[in-house]
Amino acid sequence: MSTVPALPPLKSTPPLLSLDPHIASLQHSNWNTLVAKYGEQRLRHHSTWSWEHQEFLPFYAFQPVNSICEIWEEWSRGINGFLSTRELEEGWSARWRRNNSGLKTENGRRKKV
Repeated sequence: MSTVPALPPLKSTPPLLSLDPHIASLQHSNWNTLVAKYGEQRLRHHSTWSWEHQEFLPFYAFQPVNSICEIWEEWSRGINGFLSTRELEEGWSARWRRNNSGLKTENGRRKKV
């Protein structure tokens, strides 16, 4: 008789959940850690997530901005309810850009301002 590992206490449901109980447990744990750090509402603004290398990775597209102040706002606090690009860098390093040349270029442009 095999035993299925118990899932961590459910604070909120991760954006995607594996059918494999071990992976689902890792996903719950990782998601609960992210919720504690950033808050669920801000995480849910990132409607698309992927599960890569045993962690959730958010998708993010730079928001349209019209001024240097808005670029700073996006970097420091986030705009339109999204995580700030500083938080994305600190939490996921360059992985959140997924080797997407457009995101890398835009990130470089905004850092120069």
